Amino acid sequence: MSSTAAGREDSYALYDCARKETFRISMEATVLRQITLDPDRPEGYQCGAPESAT
Repeated sequence: MSSTAAGREDSYALYDCARKETFRISMEATVLRQITLDPDRPEGYQCGAPESAT
């Protein structure tokens, strides 16, 4: 999951579905507790803004 581009070694590259953008965070300064590569989604799910917790 680390980037191989010059200057970006030792970082996680993650995709934010709601914002439709990729961002990188330093491996050294980050602790990943859980990551789901293929989460269960309801039928007809489309990427968009996160649902409200209310």
